[in-house]
Amino acid sequence: GLCLKKKKDAALAALLQRAASDILEAHSHAASGGADDVGGIPDEAKVKLGLAIRSAKDLWKVAARLAHILQLPFGKSLNDQGGAACSADPCSPGEEELAKAALFVSRVEEKAVALKLDKAWQIKPLINGKELMSVLNARGPIIGKAVGEMVNWQLAHPDGSVEECKAFLLKIKPTLE
Repeated sequence: GLCLKKKKDAALAALLQRAASDILEAHSHAASGGADDVGGIPDEAKVKLGLAIRSAKDLWKVAARLAHILQLPFGKSLNDQGGAACSADPCSPGEEELAKAALFVSRVEEKAVALKLDKAWQIKPLINGKELMSVLNARGPIIGKAVGEMVNWQLAHPDGSVEECKAFLLKIKPTLE
């Protein structure tokens, strides 16, 4: 079994597993909407993918590879030959499974790049805390909630302006209180 000697290794493994699960869910949600182009991807899927990438940071592509493994049926590995005898090295994945894995990962990566989420962990808030307090005319816990909503909005609207973001935050202010 897997033995993790350090707490940080275990934390990293857990983070990658969560990110992979979120990437898989976002990819499935985007695909179920019939979105061949990124314009048809629901905001919820964009946010889910963006948050997964933010959490995994520069390891998000590793999480995308793990996401493919998570969708394999229980007990099936990448080198499963469908029960057929295989004369090749049993540790080598079949070409078909490798092709499926590569296609899945490339689709996730293409979507992330097209949605401008491939460096989501580097996205800076459009509005700083002091300005946010002024815009919402509020202090305290509402500001923390507003920052979270602003991050989500930015992930769904990477080309959004400061003014659009302010309008969104003012619109949802009653739900934050």
